[in-house]
Amino acid sequence: MTVRVRPISIPADLDAIASLSFGLGEVAWTERDLWVCFGAHRGYGLLTLSTRLDEENRIVEAAPLGFAICLPVAPDGCRIIDMAIHEDVRRKGLGLGMMAVLMLSLRRAGKLSVDVVVSERSLAAQRFFRACDFRATQVLRGLFRDGSVDGIHFEYPLQREGDLAGVAAADVKEAR
Repeated sequence: MTVRVRPISIPADLDAIASLSFGLGEVAWTERDLWVCFGAHRGYGLLTLSTRLDEENRIVEAAPLGFAICLPVAPDGCRIIDMAIHEDVRRKGLGLGMMAVLMLSLRRAGKLSVDVVVSERSLAAQRFFRACDFRATQVLRGLFRDGSVDGIHFEYPLQREGDLAGVAAADVKEAR
């Protein structure tokens, strides 16, 4: 499978993001949510799509496969606030490739660290971020639901050269 990772475009990508969110049982993003996130809060996001060649050998974007949305925190950090990979393509390296592109993009934007908070009940998310070399730094008591579910804070410093160097699959390329 050939994929393309590119920055999210609003409102063009709203349906793709909503379809992935609903498919994962999460709350879907609305167009207003995205405008607030990317406008007022200066957020950044990536969309991963499968691609194919049309009859004239031009690359055509096909199905949405995943997305990641970040918000700036502190002067030089960024927080991943949502990320999803379509269940049919999980555990095939797509998430790792998208994270490699995300880390490169954030470093180019001058960010020095990225963090994420996941539910203590989401073992898949914990395993994923650990596989991306994030480090668990804090347990946030009662953060989710009605206060009965803890959050786990993960951090990743971006100042090292070569971060996630061998992670991106050869067919995952940053869109320019």
